[in-house]
Amino acid sequence: MDKGLYVGCGNGRNAFPLLSEGWNLYACDVSNFNIQRAQKYLPQYADRFEALSYDQAFSYIPEFDYVIPVIYL
Repeated sequence: MDKGLYVGCGNGRNAFPLLSEGWNLYACDVSNFNIQRAQKYLPQYADRFEALSYDQAFSYIPEFDYVIPVIYL
């Protein structure tokens, strides 16, 4: 399965359904607090969440087949 990056995942609430459906998804957020919450509440996926600045996240993009960006309206 293709490998995806969810940029701006927050506490993992929206990433969880995708992960539970078997998506090969990794997620990052600038908030270390949110990443810690995601890792606490989704321990089976804790290794899939990482706190990264957006500059760092964008440097990871070439390693992934697709990216899910967060869009704030």
